[in-house]
This record gives sequence, structure tokens and C-alpha cells, in this order.
Amino acid sequence: MPLLRPREGHDLRIASSALDITPTATLTWRRELFENVLGIAVFGTEQVTDLTIASALEVELYETMPLNFLVEDYAQHFPFRYRPEEQAALRPYL
Repeated sequence: MPLLRPREGHDLRIASSALDITPTATLTWRRELFENVLGIAVFGTEQVTDLTIASALEVELYETMPLNFLVEDYAQHFPFRYRPEEQAALRPYL
């Protein structure tokens, strides 16, 4: 699945966007469980041999140092154990 739109948050805002799809499609936008915005394109019944999707975005970044974060003491060295509340939240992914 191509990712055509970043997730907005406290550090990033989409100032403008354009999505061009050929052949013409009806496009709807939805927000899913993890707060990602999904674009769903529905096409007609015409058979085609080419699909073109062009995405253009202008984003505003608010973090000047996006990798400037603190690592918890317990996670300084690998392997480490997550805290119980983190284990519960991460269980589907571990």
C-alpha cells in the first residue's frame, strides 16, 4: 500500500495537498484506529491498462530537532523489558 500522506500531529501540519488519480476515481477520506488518514479510491467499471497516482504536499514542521528525545534509563541498553503498562499497549505488536 503506497503511503501518500504523512500523519499530522503536534510537530507536523499539512498546509496543502493535491492528489491526482488517472483514471478518474471517487475519493473518500477516513481516519482509522491509529489516527492515520486513509484515502479510498473507487473506480468505474471501465478496463484500463495504466494507473497513475500523483501526490503533492506542502507540510509545516514544528520540531527543529526531531531526534532530540530522552531515552528512559531502563531502555539505555538492549535487550530491555518494557514496563507493565507499556507491555499491555504493545502486546499486539510483540
